[in-house]
Amino acid sequence: MSDPIRTFENLKSAYLRYFDSPYDLRFEELVRARGRLLDRDGVLYREPLIEPQPAYASTGEHVGDAARSVLAGRAAWPANVVGDVTGFAEAGLFLPRGGTPFELYTHQVEMLRSSTAHGNDAVILTGTGSGKTEAIYLPVLAALTRESVAWPHLPPAPRNVPQIEVYLTIGTFALFLLFYLIASRLIPLVPVWEVQEGQMAHSLRKVGKTHVPSISEFE
Repeated sequence: MSDPIRTFENLKSAYLRYFDSPYDLRFEELVRARGRLLDRDGVLYREPLIEPQPAYASTGEHVGDAARSVLAGRAAWPANVVGDVTGFAEAGLFLPRGGTPFELYTHQVEMLRSSTAHGNDAVILTGTGSGKTEAIYLPVLAALTRESVAWPHLPPAPRNVPQIEVYLTIGTFALFLLFYLIASRLIPLVPVWEVQEGQMAHSLRKVGKTHVPSISEFE
């Protein structure tokens, strides 16, 4: 987000236009009055609060370098497991940006070293956008990767996809019918066309009025 103020103005304009589309009024003066009532801080939106923050310290290392520097050489972390940790993390948690590896912040590497390499309980306190989620889940991914080495190899389960899909489709349709029957007994359901007819009749009555409300009646 390079221009947060412009983004805010665009979002605000989109919401204001939304009220003019489905809730249109016959008289333009009333439309402008409604816009003035809504276009105020604390009614439809709040003015943005910009909090400048200094850049977080970067290690200059991507997740592979950090994993090797923290875990390599330890008895419980052979080279193939460290490589799997890198591949696992780069598959979704630290996606390369346009082919460029994601550089870790200092607190992210320290979290990995404290919790994974040393086995300590750790607490991380940083600001917004500092990568706390990545700092927390990288040790979890590393632990799962190391644990998966000892998991027994399971043969693939037999699959009969077409038959399963048919059963799921029939079951979903039957469940929908059951919920519809229960809801129709408990809640009075009004057809959509009746709601639209009521709105149309209300609009026709509104158009037939001879009195045009003044702006003061709405403010």
